[in-house]
Order: sequence, then structure tokens, then C-alpha cells
Amino acid sequence: MDAINKMQATKWAINKEILFVQEQAFKSSLGIGLPSLKQTDVPEFPSHLNKPRELYADDDNAELTVWKGIAKAIHTRNKINKGKILGYKTIHELATRYKQYDGFHFVYNCDFRGRIYCATPGLSPQGDDVAKGLLRFRHGVRLGTSGINWLAIQAANVYGNDKIPYMERVRWLRDNEEAVRRAVSDPLRHREWWTNADKPWQFLAALFEWRDCDYGRNPNQLSYIPVGLDGSCNGIQHYSAMLRDEVGGRGVNLVNSEIPSDIYQDVADVLTTKLGRLSMVEAELWRRVGINRKLSKKPVMTLPYGSTQQSCRQYIYEYILDNKDKFNLPDEQLWELAKNLTPLMWEAIGEVVIAARGAMDWLQRCVSPIIKKTGDVIKWHTPIGFPVWQRYMDRELVRVETALCGGLSITVGTTPVSINKYRQRNGVAHNFVHSIDSTHMVNTINMTEGWDLAMIHDDFGTHAGRTQELYFKIRESFVALYENHDPLQEWYDQQPDLGIELPPKGNLDIRRVLTSTFFFG
Repeated sequence: MDAINKMQATKWAINKEILFVQEQAFKSSLGIGLPSLKQTDVPEFPSHLNKPRELYADDDNAELTVWKGIAKAIHTRNKINKGKILGYKTIHELATRYKQYDGFHFVYNCDFRGRIYCATPGLSPQGDDVAKGLLRFRHGVRLGTSGINWLAIQAANVYGNDKIPYMERVRWLRDNEEAVRRAVSDPLRHREWWTNADKPWQFLAALFEWRDCDYGRNPNQLSYIPVGLDGSCNGIQHYSAMLRDEVGGRGVNLVNSEIPSDIYQDVADVLTTKLGRLSMVEAELWRRVGINRKLSKKPVMTLPYGSTQQSCRQYIYEYILDNKDKFNLPDEQLWELAKNLTPLMWEAIGEVVIAARGAMDWLQRCVSPIIKKTGDVIKWHTPIGFPVWQRYMDRELVRVETALCGGLSITVGTTPVSINKYRQRNGVAHNFVHSIDSTHMVNTINMTEGWDLAMIHDDFGTHAGRTQELYFKIRESFVALYENHDPLQEWYDQQPDLGIELPPKGNLDIRRVLTSTFFFG
């Protein structure tokens, strides 16, 4: 509750410069992360398949499966895009309404794992790039020398230049002063550079502040935008810390290195060695297009949070559609391309993320014996005492005939009748690690006093002038968590005696996190 109150005490304001540029960009249909009103057409159903299923040959069934996969993916993308349009309109209606106020606050609450979420949809410090770009702290903090560097690092990070040493990120922004000057003088006329950023609206907000501090020359300037320090695949960071896994820990920056370790690129490199198991045509196509970290990022990043081989395939297909012009293939072949690469990607992840996947499998293996012994849902307390209950229950479904829309039938769930063992098993690994990353965030927040905070689970933010201090607090609270607690053992001790051996531990010295430059950054 103390942590939530500190987040709620933060006073915010609308970044009016960003709001104006976004409005003009949307009116001109320039994109730049703003949703498009255009929908993707679903390919027509193959006319030669309009016949009874019993007349289908094997090739017909295969073609039908491909068409269904493509149609489903396009329907999903169109549905998501419609949601983005509604989201954009909600965000800008709120921003337009609230720009008149001197400042305002956001309300936060916890979910059942202890993760802290903003209660406001759309326009929030935990929103997308469009929303975050529109928000700034109401009160400024003097930059100082370290703040100037962190403001430059923020700009480099949101541009996508986040895999080089910090001072090279600072130098990169300084070396691009002319491009910055053009962008801030007329962002839409000179949009050739800043719109290529991974997060263009946060990047543009950082450029406006870089201008305000005379392009890094005035340490006395007040700064207002949040600077975020982001964990390196945070779920795997926590599993690696629990298991003292030296290999996994090195891949997610629990130990120091001259440049940031990149577990997504590690998986991409392993995947590249497996391309020979594809057909010669597909292997050559992937080599030409390139296997890179952007392809492997979502499958790896979501692994600790319950992703499956099916979701892995979907992420690969989305990557292919986003780069459709590079593949230059008919839609049905794109789906096949994703399907054939998926098992190789899954293997590559398993070879890189060994200990973390072992811990996740162990947690899932414990679920059925626990339910059998207790007759209850899986539950535990986090290291700070937060009670977590997995209330995944089966409910008796009742069909109700209504007078809505000419006689709409709806299905409603009644009182829970039994435990949903499938969801209990599938949910335990990611709910557990979420409960631990929330513990780390809460402890870090409570090491601050009177700070403005922008916290998003594994992305901790404050003013640029205070970022250096936050940088150290994040590491200190993480090390304290794992020196004072053994989360897997504590979880196991709260369950009935199962006689199941815990996953083995490695020899990682957790205190090395204190000197790890890129642990959060």
C-alpha cells in the first residue's frame, strides 16, 4: 500500500507539444505509430474447395488448413487494429480534456499476483508509446551532469540504440545534433529521422527536452519526462537469480559486461544453426532475409509468462507479415513458413533458456499433487507477505435466451463448481514470477521518498536528475531480495509435503548484480 500511494502521489501533466504533433500526424494519416483506418482484406475462400468435406483429398485438407490459419491471423490483426483506433480516440480525448489542468494524478491497484496496474485505460504511464509520449511529470527536477547523460540515454534507448555502452549512447545523440535541431524545429516536415525510432513519440519528447537543455549544455535546466530503466528479459532474470544460474544470468545481464548481453540475439544465433533442417528453399529464404533478435524477441520474452509453441508460431507469423515485402511470397506460403520454423525456434529457446524453463516445468509438475492433497487452488505468499490465490475455477454454464437484438442467446457462468486443473497448471509459472517481480518493484519504490515515479513491472522510471540514484536502488533491492529469500524454496514450503526435489542451483554470486552495468538500463 505504501508503494501504491507513492505512485499515486506522482503529479502528471499533458505534454502539449507532443499532443499537437500527434493531432496533425493523425489528420494527415502519416502513421508514426498511430492506427490506420485501413483494414486488411481476408483472401477469398478457394472456389474449388466449395464441396462436401468427404470429397476432399489430402491436398484439399492441407490447403483448407492454410487458408483458415491465414484468415484467422488477418481477422485477429483487423480486430486488434480496430481496438487501436478506439484506444487512440480515447487517449486523445482524455489528453485534450486534461491539457487545461495544472496537474492530475493516476489511481493504481494490485492484481491477484501483487502487480501494480494503473486503473486508467489508454492514457496512462503504463500505456503504449502514443500515451507515454503525451505524459510528463508536473514538477521538474534539475538535470545536473548525470541527468544530462541519462536524458541522452533515454533518447537512445527509445530510438532503439540500446545495445551499446551508455557513453556511446550519449555520444550518438550529441553527434546527431543537426538532426535533432531539424526534428524539433518542425517535426512533421523533418520526420525522416525521428519517426524511425522504435518508440517515436517518447523519442520526440526526449528531443524536445534535449533542445530545452541547449542540446546537453545546460545542467541547470529542469527536466520533466520520465527516464525508464528497463530489465533485460526480466522474467528470466528472476528465474536465473532464484537458481543462481550463471549461464542464464550472463544472458540477461545479472553479471557485468562491456556491452549489454542480448538473450534474444543468442536465441537467434542458435536458430540460425538449425536452418539446415528446413527445405533448401526455405532455409535459403531465411538466410537471405536474416534471423535476428526482432524475430526471437517475443517468443523469448513471453516464455516466463506462459507462452506456448502455438503462441510462438503466431509471433513468428506476425514478424513475417510485418516484413512481408522481404519474403515476397503468397500469403499461404507465409503461413507455412512460420509453421515450419516454429519447432526450430522452440528448440533454440530451450537450448539457451535451460534453467528457467526447468524451474517453470518444476512448478507445473507440482500442481496436480498439491490439488490432490489439499482439494484447493494453488496459493502462496510472496516474500513481502502478499497473498496470491489462483482462483481458476470451472463454472456451470447456463444458456439464457434474451430479447436483445431480436433474441440473442448468451452463456453465463454460475457459482464455481470445481477447480480448473488445466489453468492451475498452466498459470502457476508465470503467476509465480509475476509475484516476485512485483516484490522487487515494491521494495524499490519504498527505497524512495518524495520522488515522482513511472513504474511498469520491469521498467522503473523517474526524473533524469534522479535516475543515477534509482539505478543503484534497483540493484540493491534485487540483491537484498535474493540474499534474504529463496523464493522457490519458500513457495515449496507453503505447500503440502510433495517429496519432489527442487531444481538444482548453480554458482552465480548474486552480489555481482550490484556491479552489473546493464542489469536495468
